[in-house]
Amino acid sequence: MGARHRAGVIHRDIKPENVILQPIGGLKLLDIGVVRLPNIQDFPATAVPGTPSYMAPEMIEGQPGDERSNIFALGVTLFRTVSAAYPYGEAEAFSRRRFNRPPASIAALRPDLPAWLDQVLPQAISRMP
Repeated sequence: MGARHRAGVIHRDIKPENVILQPIGGLKLLDIGVVRLPNIQDFPATAVPGTPSYMAPEMIEGQPGDERSNIFALGVTLFRTVSAAYPYGEAEAFSRRRFNRPPASIAALRPDLPAWLDQVLPQAISRMP
């Protein structure tokens, strides 16, 4: 993701279904159908792409998304992967997500996980990056 960000490429649909664990180790990010490329015409603000449960607040508001939006989606993806829950609850397709409460605590859901994860995830899924 860092290499893509340095090239100005924003994925905008990071979620568990788009991340594959490779047999030789490492991860691969798939589905670049809604990627944002530098200097290329983008979707209109009313049609910002993504999966609602993983979308950052700024994308819900109609902004095109940037590196922080990808980090938010990656944080939600990791949160969901280790807890089977969404930090702000699941969002229905075509619904307008609200971020009017703090995210769920990964430590409360999975006390067996390392403490550093409870330090890092809240930063990644912050409503105010």
